[in-house]
Order: sequence, then C-alpha cells, then structure tokens
Amino acid sequence: MGKQYSYGKGTEELSEIEQLKLKNKQKEIKAFIDWCSEGDSTLKQRYEMLIERKASVEAQMEELKKTMDLIDHKCWYYKTAIDAGTEDIHKEDKIVVPNPN
Repeated sequence: MGKQYSYGKGTEELSEIEQLKLKNKQKEIKAFIDWCSEGDSTLKQRYEMLIERKASVEAQMEELKKTMDLIDHKCWYYKTAIDAGTEDIHKEDKIVVPNPN
C-alpha cells in the first residue's frame, strides 16, 4: 500500500509519523555515538545495530526495485503506444499484478 497524501488532519498525522521516525533515528545515532565513546566493550552493540540497519536498507531497496520495475514497464507501455499511435496495441496484453498479502 502506498503513502496517502491529504490536506488537513491527514497531513498532521503524516507529519507526526515522520517526526516519530526522525526521533527514533536520532535516538539510534545518539546511542551509536555513546557506544563509540565507551570503547571496545560496545563493539557487539554497534555491530548489531549496523546489521539491523543493513537489513532495513535492503528491504527498502527491494521495494524501490519493485517500484522501478513498474515504472520501466509503464515507460515501455506508453512508448510503444506512442510509436503505434494508439493504446489499442496493448488490448491483448494481460498484466498480472501479484497480491502483496
């Protein structure tokens, strides 16, 4: 499910979510800096934090890859329709969109 943007109360809710995410990241950064100043006794905590962050980034990259694949398909679709002068060229195309659930 994609992000939904709206005006009014929905915008405030989105802003609050983004602020919570930012606060969480700030806490993680502070913890990491504190661990660095504590020295070698925190090597494992720093490593584990980085492993968790890596997994999170990999998941984000996978979602971005799916988005890019869809955009590439749409670019191809419209380019071929433009070249043919009509979208009718795609009437027989069947696109299967996997259900994320």
